[in-house]
Amino acid sequence: MAMKRGEVLEASAKVAVRAHFAPQIKLALRIFNLGSEIIQLPPEGEKLSKCEIVRRLLLQRIVTDLRCSTILSELGYGIQAAAHATSIFEAWVTIAAIKEEADAIRWLNHTRKDISFDKIKKLLRTALGSTPEKKPGDRERLIARHYAHYGELCMTKHLNPIVERARGFVLVGDRTKFVHGPDVSKQGLHHVRFALQSSALHAWFALIAFTRGRRLSQEMLLEMKGISRQIRGQEPQSEFRPIE
Repeated sequence: MAMKRGEVLEASAKVAVRAHFAPQIKLALRIFNLGSEIIQLPPEGEKLSKCEIVRRLLLQRIVTDLRCSTILSELGYGIQAAAHATSIFEAWVTIAAIKEEADAIRWLNHTRKDISFDKIKKLLRTALGSTPEKKPGDRERLIARHYAHYGELCMTKHLNPIVERARGFVLVGDRTKFVHGPDVSKQGLHHVRFALQSSALHAWFALIAFTRGRRLSQEMLLEMKGISRQIRGQEPQSEFRPIE
């Protein structure tokens, strides 16, 4: 039997993904559009500070990666979309941690190719440093939860066997058939959902960090409130791992 062409498989996958995850796709698009508008806001002052330059560069990367992750998710490439979601998480904690000129200068002067700007858990701790606590230890538990989520995302970039051994094949009778392209199986849709939710959520966190203390138009403020309500209405998913 002839193999279906890639574009045919992707068109079918897009129908299936949209049928399952229309609200998540809409949310990601809203965040992308709002982020695109916020990036174009004029600087608050006569010129861009180094801190403002770095934060805008990072926000531009976040918004672009969000769009890439959404497109890949819609086409049924959940694992590949999650790899972009990992970068969004990393950029979120970086943009939230760069608050002063000294932070931006250190980022601009970074020259090491073998390591990133800073350790993700350290950046995460800084990003969540002002989170209020209702009970002692709430902040540490929040950091642990976010970092565990990041670990799940990293499995896609690092080809972790936990992910890899549960995808890429189907059983046809007593034979194993290896398949490529979009994956809209039960497992594949699980991956798509995780990628969509993760990329949108952490891009949203980045927008909140970027806009804190910044003057926004009434339309932007209303859209932020609408996005916030939509995020609260979507049940979070915490694991990328294979479905049992």
